[in-house]
Amino acid sequence: MSASLTIATFVELPALLPAVQEALGEGPYSIRTFSEPTEFSKCIESDKQEIDCLVVQSTNFARPVIEQLSAKGIVLPIVFLVADGAEPIAEVVYHFSEVMLSVANLAALGKGVEEAIAKFLNLDKVDPIAEVLSLPDEEEDTENTNVFLLRQQRRLSEKLKERLGYLAVYYNRNPQHFFRHLTAAERSQLSSQLKASYRQIVLAYFTPESRINDLLDEFVTLVFFADLSVSDVVEIHMNLMEDFSKQLKIEGWSEDILLDYRLTLIDAIAHLCEMYRRSVPRE
Repeated sequence: MSASLTIATFVELPALLPAVQEALGEGPYSIRTFSEPTEFSKCIESDKQEIDCLVVQSTNFARPVIEQLSAKGIVLPIVFLVADGAEPIAEVVYHFSEVMLSVANLAALGKGVEEAIAKFLNLDKVDPIAEVLSLPDEEEDTENTNVFLLRQQRRLSEKLKERLGYLAVYYNRNPQHFFRHLTAAERSQLSSQLKASYRQIVLAYFTPESRINDLLDEFVTLVFFADLSVSDVVEIHMNLMEDFSKQLKIEGWSEDILLDYRLTLIDAIAHLCEMYRRSVPRE
């Protein structure tokens, strides 16, 4: 896996391309540039497991390409470059983690890419109500898209963790996605997702040959981007253990077995602490 992020750019105006390349030139990026929609689409489809982010100028120019990618279940982090003074785009063009950046603010493109990736890692699922995903076999297509989304999130998370470190992502996490800044409905949804993720960890923890480290990484990534603390993880654990205890009592089993799952909690906390530790800038 390359240490650099692979960025595919699709620019409508050739005169803008040098400025885009210059804006990305100082970052850890491998840049692929396209001005023809057919070539751009072929590249994404053939190398979709290698592309880390898309940078696209003009949503109208790109819309047929985006629809084609969506139809094939391909969803990637994306930054749209919009014309100076253009009216804000109300509808979702690709997915809910997309980033809109004014051409006048092109110097911030590197940060825009990092924001797009951070938001993408927080993306729970691709919402089927988005116009570009209104397909004939919508339920099946949406399921396939969300499977691809999860795989891309895991790949990007691993790449950032093992090759690039957490520092850039840590400082570019979107505060709007922090748990304390979410709406009541969003907090409820995230809490349910965290509980379900941790429950899966507990059920698989003592199972031979289980993918426990992957499950822990997925859970900890959710916690990390929501800016939750160790005490929040402890609360999730205790609430789940309480639910299990009630169920064991109903079925006439001893709840002593739950003591073994203190190891699960210790493991989850260790993963989270390591993630935060690696986010601290080194002197």
